[in-house]
Amino acid sequence: MENVIINKSLNVHGNESGVIVNSSGGALPIFNISTGPVNISNFTLQDAITSPGAGIYTNASNVQIYNVTVTNNVYGIHLVNASNSNITNNTAFNNSDNNILLSDSFNNTLTFNIVFNASASTANSIFLRYAASDNNTVSNNTVYDSGSNGIALQDGADNNVIRGNTAYNNTENGILIDRDSNNNTASFNTVYDNSQAGIQLVASENNTAVSNTAYNNTQWGIILSTGANLSNVSSNTIYNNTQYGISVLTSSVLNNISSNSVYNNSAGGIQIVGSATINNRILSNTIYNHSQGTGAGIVVNLTNDVNHVYSNLVVENNTRGIYVLNANLTNITSNTANYNRYGFALNGGTGSNLTSNTANNNSWVQYQLET
Repeated sequence: MENVIINKSLNVHGNESGVIVNSSGGALPIFNISTGPVNISNFTLQDAITSPGAGIYTNASNVQIYNVTVTNNVYGIHLVNASNSNITNNTAFNNSDNNILLSDSFNNTLTFNIVFNASASTANSIFLRYAASDNNTVSNNTVYDSGSNGIALQDGADNNVIRGNTAYNNTENGILIDRDSNNNTASFNTVYDNSQAGIQLVASENNTAVSNTAYNNTQWGIILSTGANLSNVSSNTIYNNTQYGISVLTSSVLNNISSNSVYNNSAGGIQIVGSATINNRILSNTIYNHSQGTGAGIVVNLTNDVNHVYSNLVVENNTRGIYVLNANLTNITSNTANYNRYGFALNGGTGSNLTSNTANNNSWVQYQLET
């Protein structure tokens, strides 16, 4: 039973099968690293079960953690004010709080880790938090079965890259970017079977979700809400989600939703909802085969100012291709709506423009305009 303090440059290697190190108890981390560079590999670190106990805790720079298993601790791996470190090919599971946690830590790389079953209801598999958690790369990890989110950025975590990860079966979201976490990019991730959304952007700005695949999530494929502004959601493939494929809600403004392939979602394809959800652009998306709920390809609902819907291809939806309901000042331009029940339906609202659109072979009505 050990708690090891590392305060000088050192290489610490177990054997290939992974030396098991049990915590000696209390709230101390098993490895506490205060000075780098340090390389740690081939260990199993377990049973630091009193908060804030961790398998590895470091506030140093240039720490390399490779092929380490951390389990049955409070935190698996915890970086605080740490930088230029590499966390690669590790397994973190069954830790009661966050499996891998970066607090105010920057320029770190987390890659090819398997991270699962962060068991507390607020726990994430991988969690970047606070204003100095910037310029980190989280790539090619597999994260699942978390009490909260698979990968989460919160409270000012900016300029991070979330790329090529697989996040599934998490209690909330596959990937969450929240609370003033700005200028982050989530790309080429696969997110599925999460209980809320595949990807959720909340109260943050200038984030990009591009070339992700989101499917079989219990609510949304991708959702922007509560002041998610100036975001770019493009070139994603989104299908078989229980709510909408993409939702823009609750005072989210100036977002660009473009070039996505959205199909087979239960409620509908893409929606914009809320009186202060304005100045968003839905353009050049391909949206088809929505057969339940409202069954519409694109829905703009209860908005009070300008939103733009243009150059979309909307086909084979159960009810309406493009549906504007009690919404004002919506610009609907150069869209194609074919083989729906209604091509275009505008019900209620004032000041919308319907220009240069094409509607063919819709089974009931090509254009429905009602006050």
